[in-house]
Amino acid sequence: MALTQSSEEGLKISNAGTNGQFLQKQSGNTGGLTWATVSTGTNVGGANGVDFNDDVLARFGTGNDLEIYHNGSTSFITDGIGDFRIRSNGLKLQAAGGDNYVHCTSGGAVLIHYDDDKKLETHTNGVAVSGRLNISAQPAFRASLTSNYSSVGTIIFNSEQFEQGGNNYDATTGVYTCPVAGLYMFVACITCNNASGDYQVEMYKNSDVIGRAREGGDSSHYSFMNLTVIQQFSANDTCHVKNNASSTIMGSTGSESQHTQFMGYFLG
Repeated sequence: MALTQSSEEGLKISNAGTNGQFLQKQSGNTGGLTWATVSTGTNVGGANGVDFNDDVLARFGTGNDLEIYHNGSTSFITDGIGDFRIRSNGLKLQAAGGDNYVHCTSGGAVLIHYDDDKKLETHTNGVAVSGRLNISAQPAFRASLTSNYSSVGTIIFNSEQFEQGGNNYDATTGVYTCPVAGLYMFVACITCNNASGDYQVEMYKNSDVIGRAREGGDSSHYSFMNLTVIQQFSANDTCHVKNNASSTIMGSTGSESQHTQFMGYFLG
């Protein structure tokens, strides 16, 4: 039976209610109370804010796809569908005390901090690192020459003895491709055959010479050339060693192997 009007100690409700309505005081109605409907445009919070108990979810979206809640010790923001996007001209993720974790600037750098001390910064040309960059498998390699080489051109150190940090040395071309940008050290250890002649080798970064070594041969003994270069390389830059004279460079296998080698190491 619908309740149209009721009185109890002078309390009167002036109209019939429906499910979901609430009692509201409205002047001009008999008894001062009426069943009213919650407005869909009602503002929540006001000057006092909105409080939620632990494990009570604030839900957003027609399908309640976005949920925000606190379980008493940990806070959660869960997006059940699509991307979760935060848009701002500047964004900072900080510790409770204000120390920076990550600082992002629109059209500018992204900064990553350790204990509020900047360690990594992106910029137009790449990334700047403060301190040492440690990679779990530091790029490095070593290859040797297994037969004599007397041609003018890139020396193909055809026997790869060691490599870590990827397959970056090509034993069929003698070329090493840098997997990441940074400071590298490359070393060429050349054994010259026991014959008179002029021995010359050059080390290249892409098509540019970055080091040279020269030795006059002597038939009475073997001669040696060591060429070491420390140089900045970008990712996908290459390094190789070129024989610049027709004199024979020694290469061999078995117990006489590894007289002539090419090696490199990423310093950071």
